[in-house]
Amino acid sequence: MELFELYLSPNEHPTRFKAIVTQSPASEGETESSLPFFAGENDWRTTLIKTLESATFSPQDFQQQGEQDWMVVAGILTSDRTAFHPHLLKNIGRSLYQALFPAGSKVERALQSALRAAEGENTQLHIQLKFEADSVQRSRLADYPWELMHDGQRFLAHHQVTFSRYIAHDTVPPNLLPVEQVNVLLVSSAAFDTNQGLKQLSIQEQQAIYQGLKNAQQAGHIRLLKLERATRNQLRAYLTEHQGALAPHVLHFDGHGLYGKRCPNEQCHNIHKGIKAERCRVCNTVLPEAQGYLVFEDEDSKPDYVSATELGIMLRQTSFRDSSSQTTGVTLTVLSACQSGMAVAGDSVFNGTAQNLIGYRLPAVVAMQYSVSVQSATRFAEQFYRSVGQKNSLAVAVSQGREAMGAEGNQWYRPVLYLRWRDNEGGQLFAGDSKTTSHISLNHSSKNHSSNTVDVPDERSSPLPKVPKAGSAGLVERVRPPLLRGSSLRAMLTVSLVVTGVLIGLRFFGLLEWVELKAFDHLMQLRLLDEEADTRLLVVKITDDDLNKQLQRNEQGQGTLKDPSLNRLLEKLEKSRPRLIGLDLYRDFETELPDLGTRFKSNHLFFVCKVPETDVQGRQIARTEVAPPKTVSSDRIGFSDFVTDRDKTVRRHLMLQKYQEKYQGVACNAEQSFSFLLARRYLELERGENSKYQDPFKSRKSMQLGSMIFSQLQPFTGGYQDVDASGYQVLLNYRATGAENIAKQLTLEEILNNPLADEDVRDKIVLIGVTATQGINDNWSTPYGTMPGVMVHAHMISQILSAVLDRRPLLQVWSRGIEILWIWGWSLVGGVFACYFRSLKSLGITVGCGLVVLYLTCLTSLTVTSFWIPLIPSALALVCTSSGVMYVGILSRNRVAGLSTKP
Repeated sequence: MELFELYLSPNEHPTRFKAIVTQSPASEGETESSLPFFAGENDWRTTLIKTLESATFSPQDFQQQGEQDWMVVAGILTSDRTAFHPHLLKNIGRSLYQALFPAGSKVERALQSALRAAEGENTQLHIQLKFEADSVQRSRLADYPWELMHDGQRFLAHHQVTFSRYIAHDTVPPNLLPVEQVNVLLVSSAAFDTNQGLKQLSIQEQQAIYQGLKNAQQAGHIRLLKLERATRNQLRAYLTEHQGALAPHVLHFDGHGLYGKRCPNEQCHNIHKGIKAERCRVCNTVLPEAQGYLVFEDEDSKPDYVSATELGIMLRQTSFRDSSSQTTGVTLTVLSACQSGMAVAGDSVFNGTAQNLIGYRLPAVVAMQYSVSVQSATRFAEQFYRSVGQKNSLAVAVSQGREAMGAEGNQWYRPVLYLRWRDNEGGQLFAGDSKTTSHISLNHSSKNHSSNTVDVPDERSSPLPKVPKAGSAGLVERVRPPLLRGSSLRAMLTVSLVVTGVLIGLRFFGLLEWVELKAFDHLMQLRLLDEEADTRLLVVKITDDDLNKQLQRNEQGQGTLKDPSLNRLLEKLEKSRPRLIGLDLYRDFETELPDLGTRFKSNHLFFVCKVPETDVQGRQIARTEVAPPKTVSSDRIGFSDFVTDRDKTVRRHLMLQKYQEKYQGVACNAEQSFSFLLARRYLELERGENSKYQDPFKSRKSMQLGSMIFSQLQPFTGGYQDVDASGYQVLLNYRATGAENIAKQLTLEEILNNPLADEDVRDKIVLIGVTATQGINDNWSTPYGTMPGVMVHAHMISQILSAVLDRRPLLQVWSRGIEILWIWGWSLVGGVFACYFRSLKSLGITVGCGLVVLYLTCLTSLTVTSFWIPLIPSALALVCTSSGVMYVGILSRNRVAGLSTKP
């Protein structure tokens, strides 16, 4: 590997710096250049970072004056400003390359000569970027994603180039010696924090590390251990108690990370993601500078935010021994956590997690500059450790890990390697280049292991079971019956197929529908979601007290809300300029107030009507229809009807209906529901991508609003069996706030008699409806209990807006085939339990544990992925099959016992 060392030195001018080639296989040189992504006095560096952190373009994230103009010019945003530029990464990489290697400069000629030299030697060129520790006080050179450089033809990292970073400061570089066998300590944190958008992680990365190191473990080059609990106390104890040959050389952290600020108040310690917050939103304490955090677990398995400083001090202090010099210890820390290599603010380059560890004299750190997907982090980890296991240097291993992340994706440039290792420029962990097994064996040191680690076994070294000698007293070992053999297997398969078939039949004829829907309601109520009220809505409630006040004022007129009060209410609301007003009140009569009649003509005021009910033969029931106001145009009228299940509960959202095909001559012929009409008009006023609408009846395709597809409910969907799915229906994903907190709520009298805050109304959808109970029946049964109709409308509107604007998932179900396989799978699990556990008590406990796992799986699926998975049929399959297989086994054993007594 050829080394190309490039020293970046800032000038007094904040946008100028020098690039100096201090070591190269060819020529050297220097040049003066300017920082990229500046336009005049505007520093768009944070815009660049926001772009790289975003999966898709959202205009609300880029609202700074002139920001989108600059993004178009820089080739980051398309000219119509609806999406990121398709060559976004190339354009950014080109600007980075031109900043370090200006065309025709000595530095660029030196790079090209070095590349040719590396090509001639058929080796990689290692570009090491050197930054001064105090350079951030003059320039933020270290913040840029230099690994993304593109020379106009290719990304350098996709050619024969690998990158590392070196922070120059006034401490002696560490001089830890390479070893012959490397100990890797895996610290895998399961902590998550939905308040910060940190979702629960899977164990994919752990499995990838095991796979990547499999051959190296078998060859004896690497030993992999896992910390039992990812707490800071257990990590501190392990580092302290494991010395010498057992000391970890590589510390791999797998978990969440973030860059932000933590409240210094000991009673608060609230975390604030990002750099914008100045004061704690909980206790109002002034916040310190932002720094990197890793999310460990505390003793209660809750998130414990360990700062870059705290982790650096821990690793530094636990490395000291009562000896003349330190020759071993943690030489590499791999931080597979989002933003663990980020540092974008403050007066120190060491406030990022990776940078801080380098400041505490760790020789090497691999981290992620930005957020990284689980799939990409998993691919990187597997290939990185596979390369390390082949005794490649860290520079080579990181380069190969980047390639595994996908050269055509947008994740490969995120890993960053920091190196500050004396006499070890590429970061070689192993001593020499021998491929032989280490002469220092650790396989017989288990008695020294701490109880908080788990040794990952080598598959080849699993000992064979010892067989007692024949006739040896006391050596008869209790042997469990063979699992799944002969008649047991046949019985299990037969019983499981019969049970599954019966359950599918019961389900098809609707005999399980009621209990499945009740189980669905139960899971909906228990969803572990931290959802806040929808700030796009305001609900004006007409309460019993409001009705009494109207009587006291002797207001005349028809309807629940009398015309004088309605006129005053609309007048006051319109002064604050709401985007839309929805009147969830039937008004099949004319108003006698001229001012109110004029207001009814406003384009932002919407009304409801009610379609006639039908009997079981489909015939209209007299006097069940409510007409809309005659003076209101049809495009501002939506039907208010809900579809209910057999238990009169609202779980579905009827969005569209072709009434003209079903009814003739009805006054309420609106095709759009009241909630859908308001939500769609709100999105139309948003403009851009979110205003697009695909009519399912005209296109004969699924409904689409913006980029969100609303899949139509089918007669057989989830727990529904042959349900009436006429019109266009979807499952209603109630906001987890319940009825009380779906949106801000004000009563009629509160608005009429008090000043109205402008921010409560401006640009919102205002819903006006009755919540009173005196002589009025507009309450509906829902999974969250009884709700007034106006609140159900609010949930329906919120579902549409949140899906399109916030990407909040809609409720989904598996296909019928997958559901059948799922039910059969749990039936097989019950059969396996019955074959393995012959005791009724043991089987009961095991089946109970299985039911708990099934229940938690269904709850987690509904909470995390919004998939409604069959719970009741699966539970019945588990219980019935286990019982059936055990019964068949008992009959079989009794039969065998009966035969054995015959002469």
